[in-house]
Amino acid sequence: MIIMPKRRGRKKGRLYPQLQKKIHNTVKKYPGASTHEVASRAGVGWATSDKYLKALRRAKKVKSRKRGTKTIWIE
Repeated sequence: MIIMPKRRGRKKGRLYPQLQKKIHNTVKKYPGASTHEVASRAGVGWATSDKYLKALRRAKKVKSRKRGTKTIWIE
């Protein structure tokens, strides 16, 4: 019988407040950073960074602009 460890991580549909705060602080520290730059400076993956940045934009905590093919994030 295989015993699976307890699942760590987010519950479905909920954001990690720690990650959201970490990404928000990264945008504050580096305004004008692209999604890739925010991800690498925060130490998370691009998809995770994109997800939380979009959630922060919906909450009106950050703003975004398109520069060519990049999305630039500012507070």
